[in-house]
Amino acid sequence: MRTITSMILSSLVFSAQALLAQVPHFGPGPKIEFSNRMHDYGKIQEEDHFAVHRFEFTNTGDKDLYIQRVESSCGCTTPAWTEGAIPPGGSGFVETSYETTGRIGTFSKSVTVYCNAVNTSFVHLDIRGEVVREGVQHSGVEIPDLGRLEFDKPSLSFDPLFDNRIDTQSIRITNRTPYSTHFTAPNESELPPYIRIVQLPSGIEPGQSARILIAVDGSALDPYGFGATQIPLMTDNPVMPYTGIYVTYNRKQYFPTYSERQLKKLGKLEMSTVEHQFGPVVPGDIVETHFVFKNMGKGPLQIKELFPECGCLSLESSQFKIIGTQKTYPAATLAPGESLDMLVRFNTAQKTGYSNQSIWVVTNDPRNPEFRLRVGAILPEPKTPECLTCPR
Repeated sequence: MRTITSMILSSLVFSAQALLAQVPHFGPGPKIEFSNRMHDYGKIQEEDHFAVHRFEFTNTGDKDLYIQRVESSCGCTTPAWTEGAIPPGGSGFVETSYETTGRIGTFSKSVTVYCNAVNTSFVHLDIRGEVVREGVQHSGVEIPDLGRLEFDKPSLSFDPLFDNRIDTQSIRITNRTPYSTHFTAPNESELPPYIRIVQLPSGIEPGQSARILIAVDGSALDPYGFGATQIPLMTDNPVMPYTGIYVTYNRKQYFPTYSERQLKKLGKLEMSTVEHQFGPVVPGDIVETHFVFKNMGKGPLQIKELFPECGCLSLESSQFKIIGTQKTYPAATLAPGESLDMLVRFNTAQKTGYSNQSIWVVTNDPRNPEFRLRVGAILPEPKTPECLTCPR
């Protein structure tokens, strides 16, 4: 009996260790946690004009959280969000507003939230529901619900999209209208050079479905990290003459599995620091700091990409100069033992409170392929000028 009990306990300990090993461990920094990521409106009236929902989130990390941008899968959905710093323990929101006018039928849309959280750089939020119309009479004839062309998911997400290969995914479209529908593929000039439509049905009958196959070429893209685009589709369906497929991607470098011996032969990045806080600063001042990149490996180290994520930052070194958020990707290469000193200027004009900004970095070091450098300052709120002529 003791042997069986011991075996059971050992099994439980082993299972617990295995489960713990699967739990991701994140370092210090801001963390974003949403109370929910999907909202079903149910039936909503077209005459409401807009269906609004607010997704609440909390910063469960130990540093300020920033929502950098929010992108919608469709122009029918307008996002709004908490701007500025969300301190540790603080809360914020992302609000979606779906336009109901002229959109009778079911819908499924999404917004993508990009932020500086260490547990996830982006979050998909989904909304769905059905827009209905009361029995509106026009010239004595009730306007019917003619349905719509529906996709089985709000977007195609290529995550990760490696820089040395082409990835393909499919999306199913269903004809919920009473009309036969034929598609017209966009011209090559209307598509990004990294997108290709592999399979597009010539047409689908009412109630039928078909698959559309999309290929994304990771080697044909320039920037790393997150991006999005929309593929336009034209139809001869009078209900929906235009529709589109929303595509998101997270482009990453491909690295084979290296042994420790192989890793020692590669370039190895060492940073002087990855964060600089200026402390209290007078608004409008331009403050400066330095970040030093050093190659501590035995092979060449490539700094493939440097991108200031705020127009208030400019970068300068002997090999490049980047002003604001211009799309510049310097191919700076450091030989073993070589260093690169990068000057960072932070223009604090029109900044208030705790202002933290970041610089996106991509290198060919498989141990540290992508990360962000951060600079921050504390800027007092502008004081209201005292009225010298007002009565006391």
